[in-house]
Amino acid sequence: MNSDDPNQIPPTDNNQQQTPDSSSDSGQPLTDLVDALQSVDPSSPEAPANATSIEDNNGGRIELDEDSPKVIKK
Repeated sequence: MNSDDPNQIPPTDNNQQQTPDSSSDSGQPLTDLVDALQSVDPSSPEAPANATSIEDNNGGRIELDEDSPKVIKK
């Protein structure tokens, strides 16, 4: 802890980071994510478009502009 920072909040029981209880976690969400990522075909016709945009579920695409905080919909 840096004592020179007047805005720093000392840790208390109320604001300490909670760690998940791994004994009750089946790991299934992680397994599902890995399965989904392994099913991606980087050579599909949509792959180049997916690098900079996502489908909008209405037949169009939403362009993702990394230089701007706003999303541009085409």
